[in-house]
Amino acid sequence: MGKGIDELTAEQLALGTAYLNTAVPNPFAGRLPGTTINGNTVQRRQLLRPYPQFTGITRNELSVGRGWYNSLQLQVQKRLSYGFHLLMNYTWSETMEAANYLNNQYPDTALETVRVSEDLPHRLSIVAGYELPFAKHSKGIVRAVFGGWQAQLIALFQSGRQLNGVDAYPTGVDPFISGPKTVDGYYFNACSLSTAGVRQNCATTDQPVAWMQRPSDTLRVVSTRWQQIREMRPGIMDSSVFKGSRLKEAMQLQFRMEAFNTFNTPWFGQANTTFGNARFGLLGNAQTNDPRNAQIALKLTF
Repeated sequence: MGKGIDELTAEQLALGTAYLNTAVPNPFAGRLPGTTINGNTVQRRQLLRPYPQFTGITRNELSVGRGWYNSLQLQVQKRLSYGFHLLMNYTWSETMEAANYLNNQYPDTALETVRVSEDLPHRLSIVAGYELPFAKHSKGIVRAVFGGWQAQLIALFQSGRQLNGVDAYPTGVDPFISGPKTVDGYYFNACSLSTAGVRQNCATTDQPVAWMQRPSDTLRVVSTRWQQIREMRPGIMDSSVFKGSRLKEAMQLQFRMEAFNTFNTPWFGQANTTFGNARFGLLGNAQTNDPRNAQIALKLTF
């Protein structure tokens, strides 16, 4: 992991943007050709850096991060009998990491502890199959047409990912919005106030302000992961229908019809959490998962 080590301290940032941006005589004038700090004057903030002859330094490969995983796993299985089998797996988990800094001004050991981006606390998978009993004891054309059919499914239900944290000051207003979430609609209360006092990203003129813009030269206070609100992730099912027909003793013809995302369920991913963006708070309009994909095949085994 990396960390910027040429940053102003919190105490220096508190001096204010106007003071830090004031042009002052540059002691490196003419000594750093090809850089932005070679002129006769330079902003005062540049000379307050730990290494003022550089515009930024990153120390890489810090071996201080860590990650960990805890889970409860449950499995229910019904072995094949009477043509039916079932396997259910449920996992309740927590996947954590401490691998980044909320602000580079923090000490090397002051890592931000958050759930990883792909943390999915609840995950349920169901695999089932059933041999249809129709015409099982029939003969001739009836058995050839109606017998030997099998149906199978794979269903997956899981939590959505956490949203990225909003880099702004929360006002204390609950950002949760009840009701259905629609494409290009507000997923959470994004009504915010800029440092100039301008309302933006508000669904209505009287919507309470939930966020205030973080002034420049201040430290971030909100986590990079949003624990309270997750994306919507619908359940997805794949299914198949099989029929086997024995042509000879050692030769079988199988008809296969398979459908991935059987019900063509769309998943639109995460809402925009970039403060100040025109789409801040809106659910995306691009489908994240694959649409339904069906295929039909004949398989000859001998």
